[in-house]
Amino acid sequence: MAKLKTDIIFQPVRMRILVALSNQRMTAQELAQMLPDIPQATLYRHIKTLVQAGILIPIETRQAHSNLERVYAIAEGAALVQAGDVAGMTSEAQLRHFLLFLASLLDDFSRYLDQSQQPDPAIDGVRYNKGTLLLSAGEFLEITDGLRALLSPYLANKSTPERTAYIFSTTLIPLPTPLADTIEGDNE
Repeated sequence: MAKLKTDIIFQPVRMRILVALSNQRMTAQELAQMLPDIPQATLYRHIKTLVQAGILIPIETRQAHSNLERVYAIAEGAALVQAGDVAGMTSEAQLRHFLLFLASLLDDFSRYLDQSQQPDPAIDGVRYNKGTLLLSAGEFLEITDGLRALLSPYLANKSTPERTAYIFSTTLIPLPTPLADTIEGDNE
């Protein structure tokens, strides 16, 4: 049985590889330098899995010392989890994937806090918020389309010394109806 795309993507090491390759093109050696805590054999194994799944693609080769190294990029749209990728998935499987997603965020934040200098979230631009939006189906689509339009030009940015890489994560979860009704009543 073939692995589901979500089972391939929602694996902690592979999620870190995909984040590292966002808008980047790198060799396995460059990835190893960027992710030094991942053993090289493990890194190569996960790259191979992502290539076999069509999520990563080799786009060119580079001469590195006496070897030719493949340069990898994320295939267009391949790392995005779409509604069809989770359709029919059990609640338990969805919860497992969401927990892996949260664990990867926790790991990212822990690595930020463990950096050599004393981190300063206010200066570094660290933000995390939680709030409730009361939206009709049309308003929900407006927000998601608006976010996509707002972020699209920045998703094409290439790495430069002037740019800092930020992990941007969104989570939209509809509240159970009785809870949503209670919140709506509180706003009147």
